[in-house]
This record gives sequence, structure tokens and C-alpha cells, in this order.
Amino acid sequence: MKRNAHILSALQAGLIVFLGFWVFSPALHGEWLFDDFDAVVYNPAIHRWTGLWRIWFAPSGQDYFPLKDTAQWLQWHLFGKNTFGYHLTNIALHLFSALLVWRLLARLGIRLAWLGGLLFAIHPVTVESVAWISEIKNTLSLPFLLMAMLAYLHYDRHNDRISYLRSVAAFIAAMLCKTSVVMFPVIILLHGWWRYGKIRSEDWKRSAVFFGISLVLGLVTTVYQHNLPPGGEPIESLDPLSRLLCAGLIIAFYISKCFWPFNLDIVYFRWNVEAAAGWEIFAWLLVALFLCWLAIRRTPWARHALFGFLFFLLNLVPVLGFLKMIWTLYAWTADHLIYLPLIGLVGLAAACVSDLYDRYIPARLLISLAVAVVVATLAYQSHTYARVFDKSVVLWEYNLRNNPASWLGYNNLAVALAADGDPAGAIHQLQLGLQVKPGEALSYLNWGNALVQLGRAPEAIDAYRMAITLRPGNASFHNQLGSVLVQTGQLDQAIGQFQTAVQIDPKYVEAHSNLADAFIQTNRLQEAIKEGRSAVHLDPEYAEGHYNLGIALGQTGQIPEAATEFAIAARLSPDDPQIHYNLGIALLEEGNATDALTQFQLALQLDPHYDEARSAISRLESQGR
Repeated sequence: MKRNAHILSALQAGLIVFLGFWVFSPALHGEWLFDDFDAVVYNPAIHRWTGLWRIWFAPSGQDYFPLKDTAQWLQWHLFGKNTFGYHLTNIALHLFSALLVWRLLARLGIRLAWLGGLLFAIHPVTVESVAWISEIKNTLSLPFLLMAMLAYLHYDRHNDRISYLRSVAAFIAAMLCKTSVVMFPVIILLHGWWRYGKIRSEDWKRSAVFFGISLVLGLVTTVYQHNLPPGGEPIESLDPLSRLLCAGLIIAFYISKCFWPFNLDIVYFRWNVEAAAGWEIFAWLLVALFLCWLAIRRTPWARHALFGFLFFLLNLVPVLGFLKMIWTLYAWTADHLIYLPLIGLVGLAAACVSDLYDRYIPARLLISLAVAVVVATLAYQSHTYARVFDKSVVLWEYNLRNNPASWLGYNNLAVALAADGDPAGAIHQLQLGLQVKPGEALSYLNWGNALVQLGRAPEAIDAYRMAITLRPGNASFHNQLGSVLVQTGQLDQAIGQFQTAVQIDPKYVEAHSNLADAFIQTNRLQEAIKEGRSAVHLDPEYAEGHYNLGIALGQTGQIPEAATEFAIAARLSPDDPQIHYNLGIALLEEGNATDALTQFQLALQLDPHYDEARSAISRLESQGR
């Protein structure tokens, strides 16, 4: 009998893994999407071997998720720009979570707990979290949270203090991946009520450590969310009534998507909360009536249903709009925000099917067929939706078909088209986006980028100036305008833009380096040295900063110092032929012809059309060196 049970469990686990992998397989080779570039591709802390220190002790992003960033650091050093490894990791983590969901539901006494794990593995609202690389914060935090829950359940039943410590450690790890798991201590109290009929003093004592962890790391996240980069778009602040009305609609929206997961989208319609008429309070009333109905019923089933539904609602609290989130700039809702809360509803579904099996034994075959149809439908829907995440252009075209009012969709489609070599198509999309949101500075910035790509720099300058007019305190906008002004030879104006950028953000390394380069071109070498030193002080591993500092030092006759800076730049950016060439020039001026020749040869190997390097090699060889 036990052997048969093990075989059945193995088959059930195999079904979860096989079907789950099939569901997400279309996204295995998917491109970098949306904020994947900022999170991974262009993130220097992820790329550098010394980046772990910065990740943990000197973070500069909009969140403090150091364990998640460490995982991405490891992925980058394993996979580089090959997205396959990142997607495979997300899928593996998600399927591991599905198996843990099965185990958790079994510990809670649900007979068909494996069905809950299967529903979680294939549910369409999980596609966004799994197919979008940067959402590893979801797929990595959840296994730790589930392990924390399982360890706590073991402690609660056996009073095993080692299990309690394991639960605390796992919860800290989950919080360091994503703080949306912050409601776990409240779930501990909910579990105490569900199991014992009341929240005991022991439950309060046991949850105290978890509440402390939630408070500290939750406050850290709140601070980071409020400390946007200079000139960043401010997050909308709603009055208490508007927030309450909005939260009710968010709950209703998420319930509908969990039970009817069709027409899913990456950016949903952002309704106007300020124009709320008051009828939106009915969403809260319906939720309250349902909870009251469950609470007054004295049946075990109602108690279990209340536990599952409250698990769902409590884990929604951090994303209901009461706290400011960056995502609310684009939409009030998102599928990746209900990745964790979904467990409450799939657990409830598994419990319902288990109850039906026990109540209606003659109808078990019919119930099984109905479950199979639901599973097949969900799996097919998820598999189809996962295809959308394969390419950036496909994703944002899909978004705009579903939500023509998505200004972010037009903007991101434009960025994707420009990256694919279609800047004219990008401009068309930005024009459409500006009809939806006329004053969007980011659209003008990307319009300028597309114009630069088309070689229409003067028009690009006008677009950048418009972006700055709309959002004058954005340092990156001024830096971008300065870069194009350099290209058009307007160096004095470019210097003014770079100076404004570093005034807005004194830690803006790229702007300091660009300012150094502009000073070099205007022969203001002492100022160039000062800015170059600022750049390399702020980021000792920024190759461009060392290179520009080396140029300025070389032109003031400080050859040994220049050679040192070029050598550092060459180590940091070994594939740049220009750096090797200038290092060769500095070495030659120091009298080190042998090493200079090596640098010239490296430059020519990297760029066979580098005529200056070829000429330098010829001169040295003709001199017999």
C-alpha cells in the first residue's frame, strides 16, 4: 500500500513538473523585456566581481532586495547575456514552489493537495512572474516563504525549536528577495485562529520575531520606494477615501482574474480613481458580506474557506495602493502582484474538489472529468500567453491590442522597434502614445533617441529640450541632451547640460565622465582632470571615467599617471581598441616601446581597420624595436 502511494505521488509530481514546464516552454528563449535591462543588462553591480559589496551595503536602486540581486549577480557570471539560463532558473524555481505548495496544503490536511500544486504551477496569472526575467524576485522569494511556513507548521505541531529557527531564517531570506511576503506573521496568527479556534497568547509570542523582521525590512523598502532618482516621476498620492475605493476595485479585479484568467495583460487599464463616483464601495461590501457569511456558518468547510480567502486577502494588503509603489505609475494592478496571494485560492479550490469527492462518491468520474477540463484549459491558456513574452515587440503589440490607452505600451513598443532597427516606426508609436498622455517626458526622450538614430540630431535636441521642460529635475535627461550637443559640436551648451546633471545628482558617474570629455575637447584640462577624478572616485570600475582622466592627464604632460589610468581602463574594458591604442601611446612616451607595441597590436586585433594603430606598429617595426 505504501509503495503504491509513493508511486502515485511520483506520478503526481511528474505531472506538475511536466505540465508546468510545457506551459512556460515558449518563453525559454525569450528576449530581455522592459526593466530587465536596468535590472541585469546595464546594471554594473551585477556585472562586476566586486558588485556583491555594493548590492548588500551600497545599493543604488529603487528597492533593497539584496538576495535577489545576488542571485542575478550569479546568473550574470554564469549566463551573461544569454537569456535561456535566466528563464530556465525562473521556471525551475516556480515548479519547486508548486511542489512546496502541494506539501503545504497536505500539511494543512487537504486530501487532494497535489491538485493545488498543479493549479498553481499552470495558472495563467503566474505566467508574467515566470516569463519575465526580472520577476525572479517573485519566483525566488516564494520558495523561501513556503519553507518558512512549512518549518513553522512543524514547530507548531512538535514544539521543535530548530524548526522555529529555520522558519525565521527562511523568512528573512524571503524578505531579502521581495518584501511583499511581509504579511507572514499575520498569517501565523490566522493559522492559530484556524487551528485552535482563537489566537492564543503563544501565537502572539511566536509571531513577535516575524513582526519585527517585517517591520524593519518593510520600512527599508518603503524608504527606497520614496527615494526616487532625482527628477523621477513622482508617485501619485491619493486621499484616504480614494485609496479605499481603489483597493476595493483592485480586490474585485484580482478575484476575477484568478477565477477567469483570460484577456491577461502586462499593463492593465489604469482607471481614474479621482473620478470615483462612490459606487466602488460595493466591491468592499461584497467582500465583507462574503466574509461575514462564512464567519457565521458553523461548518468546518466554512472555516476552511474563510482561512483560504483571508490568506488571499491578507497577502494582497501590500499591493492594494495603501503604500506607494513604482508600478502604480503605470497601472493599479498587475499579474505579478498576485503570485503569492494566488496560493490561498488554489488551496481553496483543491479543498473544494476534495470535499466534492467525499460528498458525491458516485459522481467522482464526472468530477474528475470536470477537473481535467479545467486543468487542460488553464494549461493551454498559460502556454498561449507565455508565447507573448518571447519578443519585446510582440509583447507590447499584444498589450496595445488589449489596452489601447497604455502610454507605456506605446513607449516600450517604440524602444523595442528602435532596438530592432526601425526608428521611424518607433517615432510613429511615440506619436500615438503622446495622444494618450500628451505631457509624458519619457516619450519625448525616446523620440529624441529615435531621431538621433535617424541622424536627425537638431530635431533630437528639440525633443530632449521638451523632455527637460516637462521634467526639469531629471539628471539623465540633461546628460542625454549634453551627449547630442557634443555630437553637433555645441560644446559650451553641452558642458552646461552636464554640469546641470551633476548638480542635480552629484553621484551621476556618467555625467561626470562626459563633462570631463567635453572639457578635454575645449582644452579646459584642469577642469577635465577634476571631473575625471570625481567619476573614478564615485565608481572605480567605470572604464570610461579612467579613460577620460587618462586623456586629460596625458595632455597636461602627466604621462605616468595617464598610463596608469589607461591600464586600469584596459583591464576594465579589454575589448576597446581605442583604450589599448592610447595606453600604447603613453607607454611609448615613457620609453617602453615593447609594451607599447603589444598594446598597438591588441588595438589592431580588436579593430582591423584601426589605421592609427597600424601606422604606430609600422613605425616601431621600421625602427627595429
